[in-house]
Parts: sequence; structure tokens; C-alpha cells
Amino acid sequence: MTDYVLAGLAKRRAELAGEAETLRARLAQIGTDLGHLDAVIRQFDPDYDLGSIRTKRPRGPDVVRPGEMSRFVLGVLRDAVEPVPTSDVAARFMAERGMDGQDRKLVEQITKRIVSTLRHQGLKGTVRSQPGAGRVLLWEVVR
Repeated sequence: MTDYVLAGLAKRRAELAGEAETLRARLAQIGTDLGHLDAVIRQFDPDYDLGSIRTKRPRGPDVVRPGEMSRFVLGVLRDAVEPVPTSDVAARFMAERGMDGQDRKLVEQITKRIVSTLRHQGLKGTVRSQPGAGRVLLWEVVR
């Protein structure tokens, strides 16, 4: 009975070790690139304070450009033949972006953004909601 459990754990460990190795290689490459950039900056200005350069947070896969979320949500609602629950819109968004639908935190984050977009569009009179089963809201485009 424990053989398949151990095999699964060993497989997962191998996956994580491979991912860690890839990340270490990427970090080493980033360190090299930073060293090269620092050297070029110093060629232009030897007294430049490199410590004054603030770090910039990278944009993740959940980053949406202005207006993109509204276009997506309205497109989904226009294509629907009946009112759509917020969770379905979020699931479709994540699927189209190749996001992990099993990541609860990410699902929650995307769902909140879609709810915000739907409320904003509702205030503009573009969409409307109606109660569904339980506390679920169903959304449709105002035609």
C-alpha cells in the first residue's frame, strides 16, 4: 500500500527539484545580466549610485491591460444564450490565459477582478444581474 504513496512522493520531489534547478539557473543568469548592466552604467557615469535604482516588480500572468477585462467580460456575456454566473466568467478567463484553475488564491483574485468589472459595467447600465441559486448572481448584457 505504501509503495504507490512513496512513488508519488518521489515523483513530486523530482519535479520540485527540477523546478528548483531551473530557478537557480535563471537566478544565476539574472545576476550575470545585472553585473553587465551595472558595468555599462558605470562606463557612462562612474559615480552613478546604483543603489538609488528602485527595484520594479515584474508583471505576472494575471495582469490585465486597461479595458481588457471589460472587453473580455462583455464578450463572454454577449456570446452567452442565458445569464452567466461570475464563477463561469472567471473560469473561462483563466482557461483562455492558461492559468491554474486549481490555485484557490488565484481563482479568488481573478473572480474579485471580474466582480469589480461586472459591478462597474452594471453602474454604466451595460450589464445587469439577477439572483441565481443560493448567493450566486447571474449576469447578462442589457440589450
